[in-house]
Amino acid sequence: MKNQKGISLIEVLVVVAILAILAISMFGVAGLSVSDGERVGTLQKISHRGIAFPTWEGEMAMEGLSVQRGQGVWEFSVSSDSVAQVLQGSLGKRIRVTYKQRLWNWPRATSYDVVKAEAMSDAAK
Repeated sequence: MKNQKGISLIEVLVVVAILAILAISMFGVAGLSVSDGERVGTLQKISHRGIAFPTWEGEMAMEGLSVQRGQGVWEFSVSSDSVAQVLQGSLGKRIRVTYKQRLWNWPRATSYDVVKAEAMSDAAK
């Protein structure tokens, strides 16, 4: 059954279904991890950002690199409030973080999503 413009209901439903499949695929790929690992450094900053999609954003000074020239600062995001609490208690201290680098960083500010954090003792250097 076609309307006055010659487009049938089935054609509209096929287009809508294709667009829905593409949107679902995009969001599925967005959560994929392209790499993961651990980093150690001194936590310099942790802040809560966003209203509709709040995240935690942080900076860590990497050991052995010159922070003055901006080379040794690693920026990361945190989606979990429990991980953010550990980081808040470790500001200015050495920490070890486990991260996943995501293919797509939205709604985070960076593609690095810290999934675990632990304060390190000074003896662990």
